[in-house]
Formats: sequence, structure tokens, C-alpha cells
Amino acid sequence: MIVELADAHPAAQPYTMPGSTAPVSMARLALDPDTGASLSLVRFPKGWRRPERGHYGVGEEFLVVEGELHVSGTRHVAGDLAWIPAGALRHGSGTDGGALAVAWFSGPVRWTASDDDVPTGPSTRTNVRTVAVPPRDGLVLRGGRPGEAHGTTALFACPDDVPAALLCPGTTVTDVSRWRWRPAEASRARPAWHGRLLVRTG
Repeated sequence: MIVELADAHPAAQPYTMPGSTAPVSMARLALDPDTGASLSLVRFPKGWRRPERGHYGVGEEFLVVEGELHVSGTRHVAGDLAWIPAGALRHGSGTDGGALAVAWFSGPVRWTASDDDVPTGPSTRTNVRTVAVPPRDGLVLRGGRPGEAHGTTALFACPDDVPAALLCPGTTVTDVSRWRWRPAEASRARPAWHGRLLVRTG
């Protein structure tokens, strides 16, 4: 299954995030029945806001595909991959012109309205289209640090650099030059794509 991320997804449904001003359009791409981890394609409408302050009890990694998204004073633009650890306070979230993002949560998604800020690790932001990527070895963007128990996210310069061991069930691959996404196949075959690939395990 290959998903063209910028296209309208046939399974997208309206969903109102707790504490927000308007529904988003959300399509579930993957769900782990054992951990509750999930991956969704989310389209934010113009003028969307979440004025409520709060946090999630699990970590979130999101990739902005189109537009820009503001979270806790940080502006995320197309190509930005962000990691927000569990317990990190979120405030002032919103978008003026709208945005499209792929969001992965490391467990069941539960929002707590609160001013508490008790992150389990640092927040990070990297633009996957412009960051320097070492040939062959790739660049590990997340994994192995506190609050990051669920898998690893790495960026590779080309498909040939992706280790076959990573291409197993539970792994997802995103072509960041053409914004295509697919789950890894049991055959561990590399995608017949060109350019940078973002690979996330677990």
C-alpha cells in the first residue's frame, strides 16, 4: 500500500481535538494493537487553533507535509520533523493558512488539560529535506534517549543506504522528496523510489 500524502485520503474523517476550535480531517494509516501506537494523516484547516494548554501522556512525532504549524511558540514548516516527549506542555497551537502533517503517537492518545510541564526528554525539530545526511550510514533523528522507547526514526540519502534489517513489519517508509508513504513489506524489499527516505521502526 502506497499513500500519496498530499492527495485527499478516502478514509479521512472529521475529528475535533480536545481543546481546539475546529475539527481537522484525519485518516488513520496504522495502529499497533499491542502498544496502542498510531500513525495518522491530519489536515488542519485555515485558522485552526488549540488555545487550551495541556499535554499528552505519550510522545508524539510529526512530519509537516504542507503549510506551517505552530506549537508552543515553535513554527514548524514543510519538511520539519518534530518530536514532543510525553508530558511536555503544549500551548498556543495553531495554523493560519492550514497544514498537512503525519503524526505518530507512541501509545494511546489521551489529552490532559493542565499547566504541568513534565517532559520525559527533550523536544527536537529537524528539516528532513535540508539537513545533511551522511552517505551509507544515514542520520538517526530519534531513538535510544529517555522517553523514546518506541523504535527509531532515521533519515537515509537514498534507498540503497537503508539496511535490509530495518525493512520489517512495523516499519514505515516516507519518501520526503515526493511525499509518499508506505509500510515495509515482509520481503524486506527496498522501495523503488529515489532520493531521501525517512524510516521509522516500532
